[in-house]
Amino acid sequence: MKKILLSATAAVAMIPHLAQAEEPAPAPQQAATGDAAATAQDSQYFDTITVTAAKRDQSYMDVPASATVLNDTALTEMQATDAASYLELVPNVSFQEGGSGGAREIIISIRGISDQIQGERVAANSAFSTYWDGFSVQVAANGAANPPIYDVEAVEVLRGPQGTLFGRNSLGGAINIRSKKPTDELYGQLDLGAGTYNTFRLNGVVNLPVNDKMFIRTAFNNEKSDGFVKNVHPTGGSSASKLTSIRTSLRIMPSENTTIDAQVSYTDDRQDMPGFVPTCIRDWFDYRVGDPEFAGVGCHPVAKEEDPSLAGFPDNTDKTSHDAKEFTNNTFEQYQLNFNHDFDGFTVNNVTGYLATSMDQLEDLDDSFVTSIERPNNYSSTTFSNEFNVKSNGDGALDWVAGGLYYKDTLDAQNQIHIVGPLFGWLPGDVANENKIHMEYEGWAVFGDAIWQMTDRISLTGGLRFSKDKVAQSWTDVFAACGSRAEGDPLAEGCLARPDWPDTLPVYDGMISGGRMAQTAGTAGNTQSDNFSYRAAINYDISDDISSYATVSRGYKAATIRANPDAGFENISRADSEHMTNYEVGFKGTAFDNRARFEVAAFYMDWKNMQVPQRESLCDNGSGTLVPLATVTNCAVIVPYDRIANVPKAHSKGIELSLSTYLTDDFIVGGTVGYLNARYDDYFDERLTLAEGQRDRAGDRIDNGAPDWTGNAFARYNFEALEGDAFVQGNVYFRSGQQTPLSGDNFVKGYPNSYDGYAVARFSAGIEWDNQSLVLNVNNLLKNNYHTATLGGSYLGTNVDVHPRTAMLTWSIKS
Repeated sequence: MKKILLSATAAVAMIPHLAQAEEPAPAPQQAATGDAAATAQDSQYFDTITVTAAKRDQSYMDVPASATVLNDTALTEMQATDAASYLELVPNVSFQEGGSGGAREIIISIRGISDQIQGERVAANSAFSTYWDGFSVQVAANGAANPPIYDVEAVEVLRGPQGTLFGRNSLGGAINIRSKKPTDELYGQLDLGAGTYNTFRLNGVVNLPVNDKMFIRTAFNNEKSDGFVKNVHPTGGSSASKLTSIRTSLRIMPSENTTIDAQVSYTDDRQDMPGFVPTCIRDWFDYRVGDPEFAGVGCHPVAKEEDPSLAGFPDNTDKTSHDAKEFTNNTFEQYQLNFNHDFDGFTVNNVTGYLATSMDQLEDLDDSFVTSIERPNNYSSTTFSNEFNVKSNGDGALDWVAGGLYYKDTLDAQNQIHIVGPLFGWLPGDVANENKIHMEYEGWAVFGDAIWQMTDRISLTGGLRFSKDKVAQSWTDVFAACGSRAEGDPLAEGCLARPDWPDTLPVYDGMISGGRMAQTAGTAGNTQSDNFSYRAAINYDISDDISSYATVSRGYKAATIRANPDAGFENISRADSEHMTNYEVGFKGTAFDNRARFEVAAFYMDWKNMQVPQRESLCDNGSGTLVPLATVTNCAVIVPYDRIANVPKAHSKGIELSLSTYLTDDFIVGGTVGYLNARYDDYFDERLTLAEGQRDRAGDRIDNGAPDWTGNAFARYNFEALEGDAFVQGNVYFRSGQQTPLSGDNFVKGYPNSYDGYAVARFSAGIEWDNQSLVLNVNNLLKNNYHTATLGGSYLGTNVDVHPRTAMLTWSIKS
């Protein structure tokens, strides 16, 4: 770490000599803000950036942390619709897209710290926080906090633990989204978009002043697409998707010192079959890969490079074969009330929010043309929280904020695995496993944070938070299917008739269903924890244009629990609370009369008791001894063994560099680069399914998105054309190799569970007149083959997500 800190210091040692002592010229409004991830400007001057994530308005230069801020113009020109759109621009951030949670599911990793999602949504706690106007929206039925970002003022991405101001589950950082508030101007906007794969968008905004103290703003967006993966099976569905979202905000200002903001939003997100294709490489249940030519799809080209035995199969980047009509329907309802009143010398603020989400789903669990096994799921969640805080007006040498929070989250899951074709001694109509799960998270916290302007150039920051959290989990109606029996034989001991059985059971080759067995061991548990988190930082202004900082901060995850009664035996695992301490130094500023903006940061994060979910399928052949399923030819009882555990020690260290500069008044270039070393230091994985040499994972890259290198480069040229202001821009972003979680039954470290890095090019161009604009975006310009996520279990091999070239043209009109 000492070498990294010295390198960071040396990298900026000469910059103070390049900066000008006088104040920079006034800057017009810029089109994108943040570190060097900024993508567009209107002149050679960079504007002042405001960050609100610290529960106060701060200049970006004064924030003792790494942050990226993107404003509404940048998001609009990118045609950003979700988190994946803007996270590409942030160093040391990666993500996995799509999957079993629907088209908008995203698993985000910040500095190697990510959500470790597990089956039934009963995983380790979230690794970072997503806030919407101060209200946490992190808990969602589909496992992903990814709200639509149409008509937002800015998105702030803070990297590193944010434990004092955001509390639990902000270990990796925080994403703070600020929506646009109603104003006293009559305003309307309509956006029409059309793109590849029959993709169409219809978005709009209406801002209406009711009177001089009350204003209403409504934003809606609607998008549909046919999808880019074709299902060749005649009975299966497509990969089409549709998103509908509406948000209405009401602002009331009964006095010049009081502001009340009420907000209601609803999102309906529908996805048919996931946009994944088979690789023909599988380590699932030790089955041989089915003939891809018979299925009419072929193998992913990268898979053929990894396995020469697949060379005879055709390439496939856009086809699959599923016999079931899959769907994932997600809904999100959000209600929020923000109250703000300025007193003489301080301000009182209260944020109350309620979020209800649901996911209704049918998965073709064998992910193939074989009529075998399907999984209907139904998940729902609720989140309620209330935060009250008091803060100074910032006029004195001491700027402070103090407050408290109460929250309660619930998650309900109903899972079934339906047998639709003979499998492992089960028959059509059997339900291999079924359960209902209820989880509750509840807690409270008090916090305080203060900034002392010790001198004109030096400020000190200190913060402390105490949190109390508890979690409870209970399972009911837990059953496993019994093996089939000969026609006329009685049910085996402990097996029960299903309540939905017909009068006469169907017969398959002389066999009938064996019923189901209740599983009552280990159905409930609870745990609780408390924590002190802190941060201490110093800011030093090297000059009027350059600032530096050093910070120590701590974040944590609350202790958690994992019951697993469908394993058929007592299996309640607990994970202690997780802690991370971050040591960071950084420099940020402008140079050359504000024509260049830069940021350098180096960090070391010490990780203790990292929470990891562990999953494997084992076999019990009646002896009571569990063995890896792949070692057994015919298994009498398959045991899904899920648990939660702690990794004693891990670390994440790295460096982040950002730079953007105007080469001329109209030509700007820049980019970001992040280096990350995120590794397990002490981790012996006890899962049986892992090969003996793989169990000691000390030194391995942390699972779920910890690439060594991330980066983004852009060039933009502004010019006048057709009596309007036009631009053209090119972006290239890259990620080095990553490791997906070794979970489920995918324990092979090679492709596709781990994969090489990739670089993706994007082109955009646009022109704006007084009240109209046209913007064209082309993603994956060079049609690179890469994937960010996997789905296992297919008879055709592990599935990977695909990213074809896509284009979207959007026309906007404003009044």
